[in-house]
Amino acid sequence: MSNRRTSYGKKKKNSAFTALLTVPCLCIFGVVVVFVIILAASGELKNDLTIEVNPSEESSQQAIKEDVSLSLENSGTLAYTRPTVNINIDDTAAPVPNTVKELLTGYFTDKYTALGSLEYSPLDEYFDKEVRRGELFAALNSTVLEYEVYLHRSFESNLSFTTAEVDIAITDFKINDGSYSISYKLGEKIDFALSDESSYTVGNDGKAEISSDSGKFIMLYDENAATVQTEEYVITRLDMDPYGSDFTEADFPENTDISKTFESVLEQLTAAVDASASDRKKQAETAADAEITVTAENEYDREAAVAYSYQWTDKTSVVRNKENYSDYSGFGGNCQNFVSQCLHESGIPMDSKGTYDKQWKWYDDELNYKETAKGRVPSWSDTYSFYQYCLNNTDVLVTVPDANLYTGEPGDIIQYSVNGYTYHSVIITQVITDSSGNIIDYLVNSNTSDKVDYPMSAYGYSDIRLIKVIGSN
Repeated sequence: MSNRRTSYGKKKKNSAFTALLTVPCLCIFGVVVVFVIILAASGELKNDLTIEVNPSEESSQQAIKEDVSLSLENSGTLAYTRPTVNINIDDTAAPVPNTVKELLTGYFTDKYTALGSLEYSPLDEYFDKEVRRGELFAALNSTVLEYEVYLHRSFESNLSFTTAEVDIAITDFKINDGSYSISYKLGEKIDFALSDESSYTVGNDGKAEISSDSGKFIMLYDENAATVQTEEYVITRLDMDPYGSDFTEADFPENTDISKTFESVLEQLTAAVDASASDRKKQAETAADAEITVTAENEYDREAAVAYSYQWTDKTSVVRNKENYSDYSGFGGNCQNFVSQCLHESGIPMDSKGTYDKQWKWYDDELNYKETAKGRVPSWSDTYSFYQYCLNNTDVLVTVPDANLYTGEPGDIIQYSVNGYTYHSVIITQVITDSSGNIIDYLVNSNTSDKVDYPMSAYGYSDIRLIKVIGSN
């Protein structure tokens, strides 16, 4: 079992089932697994509130696609057109006051507008900063957004978007002492400028709470990849236990200056972005000269792997191949399990040879390190273990574990890391090139934070690795 925290930022309690599992991928995203606490004044209950934010009249979506371009050299200076953001709230299953919908709508509208235009704007106005926790989460969410905009601007591909359709389905609503608490599911459809394909995220869980006195958030925890990176740096800076602390419940010492803490964290995050951007630039400059000398007896069926990835991701609902495999979404993440399935369903056989660290297999949930066609080993469902397997083995699955990032093809694997630890794996579905034919980005599919045709660079991770799949022996 991995000692890292799960994708929900909490240490799972032991159980008969979890004892069998090596925590899968910690795929935080990517997904947006959103945890929010909301508070609002009472109001009339009404279903299906939709508020639109429209771009300026002289700008059209096509104009945005044609006129906005990013590069590592100019990404910090361009101005972007305001995207159209639609927040659709369905509270049929659990009606909530309009004031709650309005707070959610305002927050997510401003957040997606900033991401779509790549122009940062603080989110503090949505939080009750008179309360310590409100001050803390105002700082967290604004820092996350500022970091994410900075990160997206560092990529050569154009990560602005023209439209965002965000669907929030309220699944539970409770009135507590002085607050309202909500549970919901969040999905999104985004039209990024870099591609004609719409990008989808589905099935993200969210929770929220609002103070009935101020009508503002006391706590809003949006656990996407950018939040995970920020959280890791905060925990390190404050010397909190990364394996036992739950950031959403941790009490910051009263003498902690929240503002200065997050200023320092943002400096660290942006420094990491700058370092990664410099490394990516070098890789882009040498991509044309990169040679793949590794060979395999059996060629990788890329089309089959990608076809399977589309079969088991969906644009509107969460789907899993539970008839043939387990689903580890609730046990750290299903991302590597999903990627392994794609590889296996393309025709690559499981590997039961050698010691456990040189095996890659799944027959059932029982851990089994013997050289038999039974049980499973960590490399099937754990991101870091899979990477180690690729590094140390070519008996069956043949890969180039650290290939030049700009030499990928559909079916290759992208992994994301934080401070050297691998958190998430996705599979490439399409290649994005510039006008000269140079690769600048990819579209990917993933599980846990379920995404379809999502830009590789639009995740909140700065440290990205390409695992090139060659085939099998």
